[in-house]
Amino acid sequence: MSTMVSIPVVFVAGLLGAGKSTTVASLLDSRKSGTVGVVVQDLAEADIDYRQLQGGETMPTSPQIWIEPAHSSINAAIKALIDRADFDAIIIECSGAVPLSSALQDSRLDELYGLHYAGSITIIDANYISTCENSCAVPAILQDAFIHTDLILLNKIDRVPVMRRSGVQANIRKLIGNHHIPMRATRFGRVSLNELLQSLPSTTRCTPSSVSPQEGPALQHGVFFSRQPFRSADFYNWLQNLTDNPPKGLLRAKGYFHIDSLPQYIMAFDVVHKHIEIGIDGMWWSAIPEGQIPDDPEVKAAINQHPEYGDRIQELVFIGDDLDIDAILQELNGLLSTKYTQPKTDDPMHIALRKQLAQIKSRMRKRR
Repeated sequence: MSTMVSIPVVFVAGLLGAGKSTTVASLLDSRKSGTVGVVVQDLAEADIDYRQLQGGETMPTSPQIWIEPAHSSINAAIKALIDRADFDAIIIECSGAVPLSSALQDSRLDELYGLHYAGSITIIDANYISTCENSCAVPAILQDAFIHTDLILLNKIDRVPVMRRSGVQANIRKLIGNHHIPMRATRFGRVSLNELLQSLPSTTRCTPSSVSPQEGPALQHGVFFSRQPFRSADFYNWLQNLTDNPPKGLLRAKGYFHIDSLPQYIMAFDVVHKHIEIGIDGMWWSAIPEGQIPDDPEVKAAINQHPEYGDRIQELVFIGDDLDIDAILQELNGLLSTKYTQPKTDDPMHIALRKQLAQIKSRMRKRR
């Protein structure tokens, strides 16, 4: 690693579901040149956020982008990262269940030669924060971020009615109190890396070595894993019920899945604050014709993971406070199918994905 130029390190924090991964993907997508490293601190062992950045459609695959999961510590992940390449910038995506102060201290940047702390940004869900009427309603993790962050990105502003947007920003100023933090609004986390680095103040509000870390909430998390497909209609109805009547304490749910009537597609879902997004995230390698599969040992190993399902998996993460994980996992086990079926016109999952399926079929016809 080159030691001639000090590498800026930026922390991206925020509550669960605020849009941190989307923002990081936008930062990477905006990169015009240079090499960027990313450390992803994920609460759950499934590393959903890490895998979304690594292979998601929102971020182009590039040898100039390196991503490292933080399993043991952020400091260890940074060390592993900087051994790989000469970086122009490093982004730390903090877990939404860990206070920013704890992530800053865990990085121990002062021990790493050739790096410097460029600042922290906190992503705030504009739609969520509009419901907080006073500082008592602000979660402790967000209060901790207000003390240490250098810039606030007010994300998902498009979900707030136009007439209420100025009120939302005023409400945040009230919640921040005496902390004078610059703030800007964004949609879908759209911000360029160069713009972000220029927006951060020349003098940060703290240094990683000077913070007093706060304890995060004692959250529970669980991962549902299976190779069998879900029954399409039943699983769709279960997801809808998850948002209409969420289990006590549920804060976030996300992951990848596959269904019995569309076994070729990687499905993804994301639930936060009673808002659900379901979509198609690509195709399983096992569903791609043999002549179109790249000659890559990792791809071949993935296809050979299971004699029947190949690389198809169900990997769903649930995070919450006093959450009954076992009850959720038991319900999901009851939705599994042992065989694939033909699509049905009245299947609610197909209806919800109709537009996306039509776009995929149109692209496939154009390629022929």
